[in-house]
Amino acid sequence: MKQVFLFVILFVSVTSYSQNSKTLIYNENSIIAVTNNVESFDNLSRADITPYTLKHTESVTQYGLTYTVNVLRYKGWEDETGDYNVIDISSGSYKSQFTYDEGWDYFYCENEAVNTPNKSFYAVNLSSSCMALVFVGVSIASQPPFITVIVLRDRKAEIVYNKPAFMKDIQTAGKETRFILRLNTIEYDENNKPYEKEDLATLSFGDGKIYYMKN
Repeated sequence: MKQVFLFVILFVSVTSYSQNSKTLIYNENSIIAVTNNVESFDNLSRADITPYTLKHTESVTQYGLTYTVNVLRYKGWEDETGDYNVIDISSGSYKSQFTYDEGWDYFYCENEAVNTPNKSFYAVNLSSSCMALVFVGVSIASQPPFITVIVLRDRKAEIVYNKPAFMKDIQTAGKETRFILRLNTIEYDENNKPYEKEDLATLSFGDGKIYYMKN
């Protein structure tokens, strides 16, 4: 009986630790190969969506390198979802392009105090030579949008995280920036009382690394 009791305690302890432990998503020396951190977009093959329409352009500089970020709309898609469908990042002769049929929106957060109006992304310095750009996809039928994280380093751009979640808040703690994510859609009764609790997670950026932690 004691053995069973101890096993139950050990199982609960391990489960609790696992649920709250950090998962390393990225470090500046190598991208951690955890494929379930990057979900693929469900894009269709089309030949009639170019030339793209430029919607917004921004530049960021990191370690003496300038990256130009253009966000563009598919041709003829002005009435479709999202603010833009294409992220085009270039630095010198290097160029990366990412597309999403349902689209990304200009960056937004449920905490309006940390919103960045008219910005297509939120930039976070990971280190002196590495930067992360965070994009927010469109929410359809009240479902969580994609949170897309693109890392810039050595003139190259690569998606290291792409999963559905609502952007709830952005916090800073020392040199660390934390994105608080809500994973579920909350419905309310007639008294504005939620039917369920928030299912939260955290993306932490700093010291050349990105961590994911389920709260």
